Amino acid sequence: MTIGQTCYVYAIGMHASHPGFEKIIKIGIARNAESRLNGLQTGNPYRLHIKKKWKFLSEDDARDFERACHQEFRSENVMLEWFSVTVEMIDELYEAFFTRGDFAKEVDALVVAMKRRRLVEESAFAEPADQSSITGMVRLKQDKSSTMTTSDAAKYLGKSKSWLDKTRLNGSGPVYHKIGGNVRYMVADLDVWMERSRRTAVYDFANAVPS
Repeated sequence: MTIGQTCYVYAIGMHASHPGFEKIIKIGIARNAESRLNGLQTGNPYRLHIKKKWKFLSEDDARDFERACHQEFRSENVMLEWFSVTVEMIDELYEAFFTRGDFAKEVDALVVAMKRRRLVEESAFAEPADQSSITGMVRLKQDKSSTMTTSDAAKYLGKSKSWLDKTRLNGSGPVYHKIGGNVRYMVADLDVWMERSRRTAVYDFANAVPS
């Protein structure tokens, strides 16, 4: 099992047809609780079933909760991973497990991230005051001698930032400048590149654009 794969903490117990054993529960982890049940049932004279399982997004989280259960219910341990507890007792611990400080911080960070994402999405669909597109607004604010970041230059050209990044590797894009380790594009260079990209046909020999 690896981090990032769904994992479960399971509570496997004996069937109600075995009086006196209803509260005997095995608390363990598995990616497939049903397969684990089948393995435990093999050779076991008592009928077992999954009382409940709790889903986690990584094995590490599942193991943390399994350890928390084993520690919390150590006084109820019968043998190995078998405990004399109820599903409700495990549910209560599960709720407490997810009210820890680090989890609360994660939730707070998620809320902040979602708010920022919403603001970005809203600004992306906002209409510029005097232009019909973001590209037009960027061009309006720049003069020929000014420089732009890669993101602004991409908007100016009507391209994506990733596309412009790739052109610096294969040399197919506009001239750029490296200033103090930062990539910058001059508006004049972007205009030159766009002018040289004018075409009337797919093949170069067929182009009728005057030089």
